[in-house]
Formats: sequence, structure tokens, C-alpha cells
Amino acid sequence: MTQFKSLFSLGRTTPLVLVLLLSGLAHAETQSITFSEGHAVRDAVDRLEAVYDLPITYEDPPMSYEYEVAKTIKPLSITYEVPPPNATLEQRKILAAEALATVVRNNAALWGDEFKIIEGNGGFEVVPVRYRNSAGMIVGLHTVLDTPISIPAEDRTPQETVKAILQAVKASSGVDIIPGAIAAVPNRTNPTNERRPVSKLNFGAANEPARDVLARLFAQLPVTGAKVGPCLNRGEGGNGDQNCYWNVPANLVWQQWCGEMACLLHLHVITPPGSLYGQNWAYKQEHNMPQ
Repeated sequence: MTQFKSLFSLGRTTPLVLVLLLSGLAHAETQSITFSEGHAVRDAVDRLEAVYDLPITYEDPPMSYEYEVAKTIKPLSITYEVPPPNATLEQRKILAAEALATVVRNNAALWGDEFKIIEGNGGFEVVPVRYRNSAGMIVGLHTVLDTPISIPAEDRTPQETVKAILQAVKASSGVDIIPGAIAAVPNRTNPTNERRPVSKLNFGAANEPARDVLARLFAQLPVTGAKVGPCLNRGEGGNGDQNCYWNVPANLVWQQWCGEMACLLHLHVITPPGSLYGQNWAYKQEHNMPQ
């Protein structure tokens, strides 16, 4: 993983390479949006996942009720560039990194909260590092997924492996994490033979941050979305000349929210541009955005 320094950086990408990568996006559409809810950064991440069709994991800082109410008085506004349909994966990543940097910079200016942006898990991870506590002071923060964990290398189903990771976090930190929408985790481990699926994988961890363990697990799973288009052969799938559906690689993403008693790790799938059934596809449907 490559951490984006000072909230935004392009790592080893030189200015000349950046110009070449973005040269085809000179006329990209610019849009602005305002988020007036208490969890504005999380809402912005949801929006940018759909705009750029990229997985963006998110972890929430602790937040008091009074603080959430106060944030509705000073809403978070951002401006971002919408990639054209022909944008490459690298171009979408660069535009997404710029937009995420705007989110965390504008939020810090309003409230003092600080997030770091890490490149990983097929896209980006947005992790809080400083937040305003209930006394109104800005303090440092390590989220529950920073917890180093170890789990024995054993054969488990993917869903069992997720639960083993979260149980290890609880054993080390004392914080209970409830998996949300765990059905998003595929219960097979081989993408090429659905008729004879392999249901278990051998997976372990040795004193690694839980965040890295989750990302490593998800990278090994055959997560898919759906693509629709004309059938290649007449009569394929019994549809004649109608459209057919086929699987395309996708990404499994988490959002972590914590309350007073426990945390929730909500899981969802992000699919490539033009694909169906991912959280980004559903967001576009809900908000009347072009697919």
C-alpha cells in the first residue's frame, strides 16, 4: 500500500506523467455537492465511490450527539471532476484521489478532524487520525481496525474467516465488531468452476493490523458483479437474440462505524463502470446518476 502524503500525493507519478494521464480529461465535467448530515465525510465517500466506480473503504471517528447536530449547521461542500466514459482506471484513480483530498481538507477546515488517505484494496482507504472529542478538543486517534491481530492459519469459509478476524479484534481490543451485510462475502473461493465450488481457504495472520488483514483476505476472494450485453451466440442462455449476463471482477469494501457499545463493519460490493448490482450501481439508481 502507498500512503498519500499530506492528505494527497501521487506517489511516484511525475508531473509530466500526470499531465499525460489527464490529457484526455481536459473537458471533464465539474460538479459541486453539499452534505449537511453529521457524517458528511462518509456520505461524500459514498458519492465518490459511485462517481469513480472505485472501492473506497471508510472508518468513522467517534462522534458525540452534540457534535453531529453541530455539523448540520456548517455543511461540507466539495467540487469534483466527473470522469468521461472513456476514462482509464488510472485516470479515475487520480481524479478520485483529488476529490478525496478535497473532502478531507474541507472537513478539516470546518471541524479540525483529520483523515489520511491510503491507496489500497483496489482503490483507497479513508482513515481518521485526529478528531474533536466530546470536550471539544482535537486529539489523536487509532481506530479499532488499527489493532494488531493474529489468527491461526486454518481452512475456513470466507465468511468464517471474516468472523475470525473480527473475533481476534475483540480479543485484542475489547471492542465488539458486528459484521453487517456479510452475505456480500462470497462463500466460494474459486471463480472459474461454479458447478464444483471450493468453499474454504487456508488463511492466517501474525500480528498484523486488522485493516491490512481484511484487505489481504478480500483481495483473494472471487467477488463479482454482472455485465449485460448482446448474447455472443444465438440462443445462448435460452434468450435468443436478447441480452445476456456474465460475471465481471469486482471489489469487496467495508465501512466501519462505532457506537457506545460496539462497532459495525458494513460490507458491500463495488463493481466496474457499466456493471450491475454493486453499491455504486445502486447509488446511481437512487440518485438518478448516469450509469
